[in-house]
Amino acid sequence: MTAVEFGQSRLDKIVGSYQGASFTKIAKPLGRRTDNSNSAKWARQIAPMGFAVTVLGALLHRIGFIPVAEMLAVLGAGCLLSLLSFGLSLNSFMEVWRTGVQGGMRAASAMAISLFTLIPFFMVVVAVLYMPRVNGATTTTIGPPIMLADIAYGRDINAVLPAYQEASPDLVTKEFKLAPAEVYKLAKIVALREGYKIGAELPPVVIVAESGDGEGEGEGEGESRIILVKVLPIPKLKPIVLGDGSVLRRNVVKLYTEAGNTGIFEATSTTPVLGFVDDVVVRVVATNDGSAVDMRSTSRLGGHDLGTNSRRVRTYLRELDLAVKATLTQ
Repeated sequence: MTAVEFGQSRLDKIVGSYQGASFTKIAKPLGRRTDNSNSAKWARQIAPMGFAVTVLGALLHRIGFIPVAEMLAVLGAGCLLSLLSFGLSLNSFMEVWRTGVQGGMRAASAMAISLFTLIPFFMVVVAVLYMPRVNGATTTTIGPPIMLADIAYGRDINAVLPAYQEASPDLVTKEFKLAPAEVYKLAKIVALREGYKIGAELPPVVIVAESGDGEGEGEGEGESRIILVKVLPIPKLKPIVLGDGSVLRRNVVKLYTEAGNTGIFEATSTTPVLGFVDDVVVRVVATNDGSAVDMRSTSRLGGHDLGTNSRRVRTYLRELDLAVKATLTQ
């Protein structure tokens, strides 16, 4: 028997051994199953529910339909549903791999929806773990601008300002070579452009030059004289009345107006997604070379702002700097 004949006979024996019942036993586990994975089915049904509950909770709070506590409960339910769907998707993938059941596409779509819903929650967890635990930002800790809201919410700003400064050391007083009245006007324009809602405001003293009439003062016709005009609008915030009937706002307004060359306004800024309301104050004071601007931003709720206030202050000061530069170059 030649080598070729010997090889052919061995091949025939190997092929023959896989025929009949023995081949059926080997091939049966490799067959394509037609039943579906229950985990994939449930994951695909729960994933959209988690997404819908999360979006609904944020939307209802954004339009003012539910308070913060109820919104957090709804968001928590949406997060739990998404986590459950994600776990069922993983279990379904394991079933498909081990037993060959159907449901891989359902599991994949459910996992994609769950991950998309869980991304904001993951970002919040990372921010809480790695960002400074503060709920505000300031450009100065020495004589910082105060708010009526500080009194209304009982804030002890002296206790928290050092932490604000340590968390955002890059935020400092901004100086401009422009008169306080002009900087104050630009500061308000930028605030409105950023979506702030201005409440109480006290502009700085406005210096107006008018032509004199020369009567009674020995001034010739056409000469100029300086008139100081102090504008004191009534703040729009509700006054804080104590038990003895005194109004705290009057004391604060008096403090604001001690220096006639200082302008200050308070505003609120609403976060874009969940609609949290934060308090903002901007102060413009006169310097030897022009003006200096300080700003504070503080959250009303929670002890961790996830960096929202520091980002707000940076953005505002950057936009104000661009506005002042545009004015100076005109």
